[in-house]
Amino acid sequence: MSFLVSFAVFFASLASSFWIVRATEIIGLSVSQWGTVMFASGLVSVFLGMPAGSIVDRFSKKSIAGICLILGAFQVYAFLYCRTYTHVVLLAVITTLTNSFMNPSIQSLYADMTPREQRGRVLSSVGGGGIWLMRGAFGSGVLGILMQTIGTFLSGYLYRFNTAMPWMILSGALLVIGVLFLVLVKDPEVAEL
Repeated sequence: MSFLVSFAVFFASLASSFWIVRATEIIGLSVSQWGTVMFASGLVSVFLGMPAGSIVDRFSKKSIAGICLILGAFQVYAFLYCRTYTHVVLLAVITTLTNSFMNPSIQSLYADMTPREQRGRVLSSVGGGGIWLMRGAFGSGVLGILMQTIGTFLSGYLYRFNTAMPWMILSGALLVIGVLFLVLVKDPEVAEL
């Protein structure tokens, strides 16, 4: 699971620095409009935080994470077709719905799968992190941070080569990682305490 999440962090890092750049330079939003988009996204995230966490606790965390990754693939690709401020705001709200379920399910799986006496060592070494569609990625642990650093380094080269490339790669990667998550990751029968 750590490898899948770390690869998701890597691919999300390819686009993380350029969401605002594409929004302003290609779609034509002003910086203040982008700020409003992030404000709307933040509000949705605040309102969904507790209910989403409660839902994640009641159902299969790996299924929620895998489905959200797959949905995220289509949402990332849709960003390439945004042409107006309204398109971007609507997509931001939709991606925030996905983020609100995806990240708590991944974090809960880490907690449920890692014995308490090893949790610090495991999370600091292989860790993982998470991704926030339309915002970026956060690596945790040596592996996650390494993947985030490499992805961020490569992102500028990709964007300069083709301004749509980071999102095309991220979209394909999320689709594959989501399917692999559903197939390879198992919900623990008994959660570690």
